[in-house]
Amino acid sequence: HLRCHLKFQAVVNERRKMSAAVTDLSNVFDAHIK
Repeated sequence: HLRCHLKFQAVVNERRKMSAAVTDLSNVFDAHIK
């Protein structure tokens, strides 16, 4: 059960990193547009 939870946590962390990277990219694009 714990291993399952750890795996889930890793997936959540990856998703968080991905969305953070996407946010950074959109911020960069916004800066270029302005």
